[in-house]
Amino acid sequence: MDFNDPINLRRFCFEMVRASDENEQWSDKCSFEALKSRLDICTACEHFRDVGSDQSYKSVSCAKCECKLLSKVSSIDESCPIDKWGYDVEGWYKQFFGVYVREIPEEYSKIFYDAGMVTEIEEDEDELIETDTTNETETIEDELNEDQTNTESSNN
Repeated sequence: MDFNDPINLRRFCFEMVRASDENEQWSDKCSFEALKSRLDICTACEHFRDVGSDQSYKSVSCAKCECKLLSKVSSIDESCPIDKWGYDVEGWYKQFFGVYVREIPEEYSKIFYDAGMVTEIEEDEDELIETDTTNETETIEDELNEDQTNTESSNN
């Protein structure tokens, strides 16, 4: 791997953070687009199952990996066990990469600044880290619960 290539180095940064035991600061909710895409894929999958009787989206899981589906599909650093979707690398780049670059040694961060991948930002770094996708996740849950209710009504 050529570490002087900013694209390779950026991907390496993501992989290092993802593999780190201390990645909670850099691991958060995936982008809305990734969440929607993942849910669409999972709900159409043969391993998708509703494990509860409370008719809520929170009761669904994957029969292949036994995950709590909403938790898994909403995380940047999770992937499908049968490779139907992967990590939300682009979401991580958008949410955390600029903040991460400001914390690495200057000789490495300079590569990203010179390549135009990161610009000097005068915003408070804490604001950059705290990207809230809670409302987007709740909207997806509401839509899925409504779809499930409509399907059940039409079957009766």
